[in-house]
Amino acid sequence: MRIPTLLLSIFAIFLFSGCTTLYVPTTNQTHMMQNKGEIHLAGNIGASGADLQGGYAFTDNLGVVALISGRSSDGNNSSVEEEHTYAEAGINYFGFGEDNIRGEITAGFGIGSAESRNERGELVKPFIQINGAYTSGVLDTGISMRTAYVSFTELEVNNDRLRDSALFFEPAVFTRLGYHRVKLESQFGIAFPLYNSDEFAFAFEALRMSVGLKFVFNSPD
Repeated sequence: MRIPTLLLSIFAIFLFSGCTTLYVPTTNQTHMMQNKGEIHLAGNIGASGADLQGGYAFTDNLGVVALISGRSSDGNNSSVEEEHTYAEAGINYFGFGEDNIRGEITAGFGIGSAESRNERGELVKPFIQINGAYTSGVLDTGISMRTAYVSFTELEVNNDRLRDSALFFEPAVFTRLGYHRVKLESQFGIAFPLYNSDEFAFAFEALRMSVGLKFVFNSPD
């Protein structure tokens, strides 16, 4: 896909943000685990709605992560009525990097549903994600790069029943600030298909921003 076409697609999403959107990317999980036994919990609110995240390191290099999220608008404060629900889980490999520079890789799978006035769909979403960050007792900041295959196993648009899918790239930058076991966090990300968005039937949300709180338990630091 040529860059000008990609930029026009993203601009069109911003311009027509009042239109219904079936695919809403969530906040990327960026736990940055360090040691066996750690428990990570986070809650965020933003453009993709509200989400709860959790992670547990069951070895010195492997952990499990999970997320649930939702967004709803009743039409009173918005030009459309929408409802989105989504959940995902994955295996996280962590522990590579030196000193305060750390990295992790997550492979996971998500399921979700979306509904608006004239559209509805059920989706599945396998993904792989790479996070890299500078971490300290006070400040964490880094980049997260997720590639996800979004497949609507059930899709109804204006009473037409369809099946559709697309490969998305969903990079984000994140920052956390505070005491090392409790930090304020923020994330800004974009999402775009890796081929022309005119080739598939469902609308997506290109921009996401969130703020929240992150808690870490059983950390030796």
